[in-house]
Amino acid sequence: MITSLNNNIFAQAYSQTVTLVVQIVTIPFLIYFWGVELFGVWLILTAIPTYLALSDFGFTFIAKNDMSIHVSAGDKKQALVTFQSIFILLIIICFTLAILLYLLVSLVPFDKLLNIGPVSIESARYVLLIQFFSVLIYQFFLLSCAGLRCEGMPVLESFLAATGRLLEAISIILIAGLGGGLVEASLGILVIRIIFLVIGIIIIKTKIPWLIYGFTVAKIDRIKELAGPSLSYMLVPMTNALMIQSPVVILGAFSTPATVALFSVSRTVARLGMSGANMLSYAFTPEYSYAWGAKNIPRFKKALGYHFKLFSLGFIIYLCISLLFLTDIVELLSKGKIEADFMLCFILSFAVMLEMLWSTLFTPLVSINIHKKLPIVIFFISLIFISCSYLFHNVISLGILMCLANLMILICVSKYFKSHPIFDRDAL
Repeated sequence: MITSLNNNIFAQAYSQTVTLVVQIVTIPFLIYFWGVELFGVWLILTAIPTYLALSDFGFTFIAKNDMSIHVSAGDKKQALVTFQSIFILLIIICFTLAILLYLLVSLVPFDKLLNIGPVSIESARYVLLIQFFSVLIYQFFLLSCAGLRCEGMPVLESFLAATGRLLEAISIILIAGLGGGLVEASLGILVIRIIFLVIGIIIIKTKIPWLIYGFTVAKIDRIKELAGPSLSYMLVPMTNALMIQSPVVILGAFSTPATVALFSVSRTVARLGMSGANMLSYAFTPEYSYAWGAKNIPRFKKALGYHFKLFSLGFIIYLCISLLFLTDIVELLSKGKIEADFMLCFILSFAVMLEMLWSTLFTPLVSINIHKKLPIVIFFISLIFISCSYLFHNVISLGILMCLANLMILICVSKYFKSHPIFDRDAL
């Protein structure tokens, strides 16, 4: 078990390193090629789509867990039922969302709601449409990742997803360097995602021939069975998108693009800790599913103890880095064009610490699909956060509200975690 976990951790280390490189290294390049104002507009327009691209709609994540549990129990037939049922569901949902998003983007006067600077309303709409379409395409790539996960190939899954993100970032920088604008950069992202979708389908067809794209064994009952946990988990990326990206949108409505850039860069640096926490959570998720499917409770609890020990070490390291170097990193990345605010950086890093704690406790729950109504509570807290953000929309107030929201979520997740018998501390 430890060997497979270590392989997963190394794969996730590569994935999170790519995420950090994408988030951090692109900043000075795009500021140089586009300027702070246009870079700020890019952040505003791509805030929600960018985060959703790193997540899913809930269906593919739950499919990964369900298929892994069935395959670990020796039941590939039921895993195929889940695969095809989610495939149909994605087609219906993505088609519906495509229509709704097109109408939304076409009708909403973004130039009156957001400070989009020199960018025309037509260009802003093109950017949003392309970005949202890219998110929908990405859902089918994530479904192919579910096939890799259930067949014990989470390392390949992580490698493909991370490499795709890396190539997207490279394409954005190259396009900006060649004089391209926001629309061209968005098209570059779309092309990369289509390419990796095709790669994922080819791997499934060649490496996992029993996993067939189609509708032959799909069942309405399976869709209903997975709809609850899927719709519930869908609220998790929505919550994260609201908590992480809505401040950017709100600042875009009430402040200048330069202020948006200050907050966004500071938040990106502060979230270095979440990259480490996510690395561990994503690495341990397959192991929790495999152990649960095989009904191997000792293996499950051993993984849980190993997870918590590694997390504790990473938490201490992040705490030291955030107290000593956060403002220096912000100014270094912006090459002095953004003056770091120590209080803002400190508040944002504290919010991240709270998020690291609750997300780590949440991981084993969602890995075996027993999260139930917890995401609804988390989402409700995020809505309270958004409502308050419109009333207190300066950067410091937004940071404090993020701390309060994450503290409330931590309390709720901790109570639910302790209430389940599988997480009895004495058995760890």
